[in-house]
Amino acid sequence: MPRDGSGAYSLPEAAFVFDTIISETAMNSNLSDMATALTASIAKDGQTNPTANLPMNSKKHTGVAVGTTRTDYADVGSVADGDYLWCGTAGGTADAITLTPSPSFTALVTGMKLRWKASANANTGAATAVISGLTSIAVEINDAALAAGQHAANKYYEGLYDGTALQIQKISGVIGDLLASLNLSDIADGPTARGNIGAGTVTSVATSGLATGGAITDSGTVTVAKATGAEINTGTEDAKAATPKAIADAVGSSLQGYDATIPTGRFTSSEQTVAVDTKLEIPHGLGARPNLIQLTLKCVDAGGDGGYAQNDEVIVNAQGPYESNNGVVILVDSTNITLIQGSSFRLLGKTSFNDLAITPSKWRWIARTWE
Repeated sequence: MPRDGSGAYSLPEAAFVFDTIISETAMNSNLSDMATALTASIAKDGQTNPTANLPMNSKKHTGVAVGTTRTDYADVGSVADGDYLWCGTAGGTADAITLTPSPSFTALVTGMKLRWKASANANTGAATAVISGLTSIAVEINDAALAAGQHAANKYYEGLYDGTALQIQKISGVIGDLLASLNLSDIADGPTARGNIGAGTVTSVATSGLATGGAITDSGTVTVAKATGAEINTGTEDAKAATPKAIADAVGSSLQGYDATIPTGRFTSSEQTVAVDTKLEIPHGLGARPNLIQLTLKCVDAGGDGGYAQNDEVIVNAQGPYESNNGVVILVDSTNITLIQGSSFRLLGKTSFNDLAITPSKWRWIARTWE
């Protein structure tokens, strides 16, 4: 009897009983049935072929050899390595290449892919390809015949047969080709650069987004309209630039006639010794009489003085009244800051809030000026 449909086999005859005569007919029936079952099995030496699909029950065929014909197993290694798409270096001529995949293609099938390395000679114009000795087909990029050099020497390519031609793309040096096509060496020339990247030469640029007085040149220069001092003061203009002069004008008008010159130069002196009954000249180097001056006393004693701590800095400017020769007078010219120092200097105590005669040796003058 044949296998039971699940692969199990059983003898057709009943089991023979010990010490009884075996029927010749039954014995021959068993042997004949076993021969039939063996014939239906797969011989490991390849003598028999399956007559139906073989379900693998989630099992694998392991240790398979590398396929060499189109009907062989594709082993994972060959697929991962791209062996079945790789054609090596193209043969033939620069404009009529030959590609030899292994195993060979037996027919041109729409959608089939190949990879190869170009020979040492770039194409000189339209090109053709012969794959596995089959019919010659055109080689194209984006459905157009190749221009000279598009199948570059010693570069790598991938091709797809679209049913009519082999559509190819370069898979090495793509970024370099793109940059070369942009001709970025002309980037300084606005119109030329735009023409090279396919945007065309621009002879005028819309300036509708700029305030009146603004402009954009073809070379890319932007001129922004300048706000006046009056416009800065109103605070409503948001499309114009505020220049230093306009800011100074705005400040000047706000101060209603006071000198509103914006300082451009500045000077800070080193720490100067505080001495009594003497004149101290400090060169400021601005070359002109400063517009603004600030004089401070800095406490330099680690123990402080009158509640002031070390590094406390007090703005004093001129001190007066000058009874008992107290205080300091400040003179300024285009060269020096001059301090006329009295016989003592007084502050309000930091914590006592009372009149305090400071100890000169514990303090230093610092003068600051702005031109």
